[in-house]
Amino acid sequence: MFNFFKYKKSLAFISLSCLVVILLATCTQTVPESSEIRIGLIAPFNGDAAETTGNPTERGAKLAIQPINEKGGLEIDGKKYQVSLIIKDDRDNPDEAAAVTNELINQEKVIAIVGPPRSRSAIPAAEVAERAKIPMISTKSTNPQTTANKEYVFRVIYTDALQGKAIARFSAQDLKITKAAVLYDVANDYSRDLATIFKQEFEGLGAQVVAFENYTTDVQDFQVLLTKIRESKAELIFLPNYAEEVAKQAKQIKELGLNVTLIGGDSWGSLLEESYTDLEGAFLAEVWTVDLPNPENKHFLEEYHKTYQEPVNSHAALTYDAVNLILEIAQKQGKADPESIREGLAHLKNYQGATGSISYEGSGDPVKSLAILQIKNNKLEFYQQIDP
Repeated sequence: MFNFFKYKKSLAFISLSCLVVILLATCTQTVPESSEIRIGLIAPFNGDAAETTGNPTERGAKLAIQPINEKGGLEIDGKKYQVSLIIKDDRDNPDEAAAVTNELINQEKVIAIVGPPRSRSAIPAAEVAERAKIPMISTKSTNPQTTANKEYVFRVIYTDALQGKAIARFSAQDLKITKAAVLYDVANDYSRDLATIFKQEFEGLGAQVVAFENYTTDVQDFQVLLTKIRESKAELIFLPNYAEEVAKQAKQIKELGLNVTLIGGDSWGSLLEESYTDLEGAFLAEVWTVDLPNPENKHFLEEYHKTYQEPVNSHAALTYDAVNLILEIAQKQGKADPESIREGLAHLKNYQGATGSISYEGSGDPVKSLAILQIKNNKLEFYQQIDP
């Protein structure tokens, strides 16, 4: 006699067995199902930010991918995969950054994300990437919040803490400054945190911050604040602000006849050359310079100039290293899935890139040196290196 319940039970067992097989096949997959590896790239492509940050970021990423695709793709486990770059514009806006990160993960199905470069966008993007367990490498966000308490978020630049302390030590010990002023954007995490760290370290070295003035994003006129700084008798002004703002501030400092030393963070690396006239003699911290004496940097510069015939900045170099990191790790791991990429990054030691050696020791923050540059004769010149 036909036993319906026994038959139904058998079907259920078969269905469950098939499901287990499917799940096991999915879990043990070592390469992408398609013939491509998809990497997301997030940067601002609106207004001045496009020219100083977004476009160089895109060029650096494409320069890393181009030679691999020209050779037939990235070889993983004996098979070659074309590398696709999926580019999103964060519009230099935190909400937009979170939204496009979601798009890259849920719609574009990327295995990893490079960017955003700016801290105010990188912080919310990092939260999205961490929840989704997708590796993200910010190219130029130095804010500690970007990687704090995260397993899937990394950066290829040092933190604000390291940078702020290094600039303060350089100002007090190398430049022998005893009185400094700070002008910063209180609504910008990058600017505010660098300002705070600099003040703490500088005063800890026995020097004085005699003026600590703030403004909010999009302010154009700094005359009142700069007049206060002039009255403070500061010998140096620290401007931990984005390049577009620094250009305006330097011009107004010059118009006021303030005879002080100017110094800034790595965001100055995005300054357009026409701004250098107002910043003659100023110092800045930077993660990279064309004068870094390593073969990887030399190769990067040769390829960049051959491909684009344009000046290069640190955004391009850092993005070039970040994309190459993901591709090299995928190849070494023999897998191009998010978890394998994360695992490879977490244990990376002494990767030699265009921006120098990169290692990770227990967090997404790299062990890395810092360069001090000076603007002289309308050029950026290497001044000295500060080791961590």
